[in-house]
Amino acid sequence: SRVLVARVDGETLGTVRLDLVTTANQPHRAAVAKLLVHPQARRMGLGRALMLGGEAEARACGRTLLTLDCRAGGEAERLYASVDYRSIGVIPAYSRHPSEDTWDACAFMYKALV
Repeated sequence: SRVLVARVDGETLGTVRLDLVTTANQPHRAAVAKLLVHPQARRMGLGRALMLGGEAEARACGRTLLTLDCRAGGEAERLYASVDYRSIGVIPAYSRHPSEDTWDACAFMYKALV
């Protein structure tokens, strides 16, 4: 895994983890995991910068396909679509909502780096 950090004035305001897949039949793939941006730092371009930095890191590691999953219909899904990730489908009731007694659908997305 690789972790990228976004800092503003020395304060960490965002991170993203890139998991490098090491299985024999998928040496070209990496998974984007846990993009986090502090709520007060959103809409400043940090999420986009972290995603683009993750892509550069993936390329440097010889990866040409990125995958991720996120809560369907949320801000993260819109961010990923804005940096050219394509949705391949949604699974309903995939994960429990962190602050409500409900279940969220999950969108699965990918981006080819070629």
